[in-house]
Amino acid sequence: MFRDTLLKPFTDITVKALGAVGEGAARSLGMLGDPKKAWSKAFMRA
Repeated sequence: MFRDTLLKPFTDITVKALGAVGEGAARSLGMLGDPKKAWSKAFMRA
């Protein structure tokens, strides 16, 4: 019961947050590799 009501939702949220952080870190590293390309993509989105 404790596992289903508290632990599972908390675990799901944690997994989603870690995934978002990982995507942001990967994007940041990509920007360091080719800053001109990264900036041009950023301006195309706006």
